[in-house]
Amino acid sequence: MSDNLLFIGHRGTRVIFDENTYQAFDKAIEYGANYIETDIRKTFDQRLILIHDETVDRTTTGKGLVREMIYPEIKELNTLNQARKIPLLIDLLKKYRNTTNFIFDLKEENILNDIIGIIRRYNWLKRSAIVSGRVLDHLITIKKRFPEIQICYNITKAKKNNLDDFLKQRVQKPNLQQIDLINLRSELITPEFIKRCDESCITPLAWDFLKYGERAKTKIKSLVEMGVRGILFDDYHNILKVKNWIKDLRFV
Repeated sequence: MSDNLLFIGHRGTRVIFDENTYQAFDKAIEYGANYIETDIRKTFDQRLILIHDETVDRTTTGKGLVREMIYPEIKELNTLNQARKIPLLIDLLKKYRNTTNFIFDLKEENILNDIIGIIRRYNWLKRSAIVSGRVLDHLITIKKRFPEIQICYNITKAKKNNLDDFLKQRVQKPNLQQIDLINLRSELITPEFIKRCDESCITPLAWDFLKYGERAKTKIKSLVEMGVRGILFDDYHNILKVKNWIKDLRFV
């Protein structure tokens, strides 16, 4: 079991507080997250905002595709539970400059240059910034241009260079050597996957725990014992619970 587990707040948190809001990020940090994962999309007027879905329908008071809306329209919306605003990426980097580390999940193919430009401008290249996505070629492009940035391959829904390719060693070796982390849906993680990550010097992460409900902590523990070295926590309460469990193990 790793002593350097990544405790990642998935969209900050996905329970009680609205995801991808400052309130969600702050709560995850308060409970011990050392990374925050957030999703980035571009509006019609080229602003980078933090939202998971293609539309604003599920999480806000509005309706419509993000890519067809201008930021002044987005700014008028509130999140559904706590009536919070959708943050801009640029404001996030200013607010948390000296507070925590981030995993920036690229939800669109056309934002690669934009996000790198902003990360460079705010000096996050020298911080523990991780860029994640499901298109391996785009991540490799980032790594070649900026070797200091860590890249995380979201392999669960990948079509090319998918999980089966990875396990059967069909992913080209030069590409594997540039991947820093791989993120896989929790129920798909096996000892074979962990072994393959270890052989390739890749840090394995696990996500998707909301469906387990009260059993989430038990599932997380089993994956940590298997060798997973980073958890995307949907429920911020479990961050502290798992931290305390690991702490207790060290005194046994």
